[in-house]
Amino acid sequence: MSATATPADTTSPVTFYIIAAIIVLGLVVGTALYGLLGLTVWMVILTLAIFVTLIGISIS
Repeated sequence: MSATATPADTTSPVTFYIIAAIIVLGLVVGTALYGLLGLTVWMVILTLAIFVTLIGISIS
């Protein structure tokens, strides 16, 4: 992947933090409300969180 900056760079940090906040809320609420189902959701969201984090790092 190239390290070239894109015009969207101005908004991506804000969007990244909003997504991160939603992920954290999803982890807490999902685990608390749904028990084992929430744990499955947590594992899926955690995988997505790692993926999003890697994208966020490569963008910045």
